[in-house]
Amino acid sequence: MNSDHKNVAGLLVIRFAVTILLVWAMTTYLDTYFYVGGSWRAYIVIAALVTLLNFLARPVIKIVLAPLHFVMSALAMILTNTLFIWIVGQISLKFDPSIVTLDIRGWTGWLIAAAVFGISNWLLTH
Repeated sequence: MNSDHKNVAGLLVIRFAVTILLVWAMTTYLDTYFYVGGSWRAYIVIAALVTLLNFLARPVIKIVLAPLHFVMSALAMILTNTLFIWIVGQISLKFDPSIVTLDIRGWTGWLIAAAVFGISNWLLTH
């Protein structure tokens, strides 16, 4: 086995062990919401299935859901920047209007301003 396969195998073993502990902990402390019946072998079976699905299916799911991830990230960026612009607008109201006035017209203006600030911030940080 080359070192890449050893690393993958090692990571799988670690993930499997952590998942066994998580299944046990959730069954023990969150049994109102999550319960696995049976002996310790049940924890191993559930953990093995979760680990196997995460290893095999997650890459495919990530590819399939990439467009949704992009849309949700863009929406979060727009909402965050809209909040920041609103805060700036509220602060600017405290200034003398001859010094500063911020006027964003309509929801389209808010959307465009938030997108422009968000894209420019992203470009500056990447």
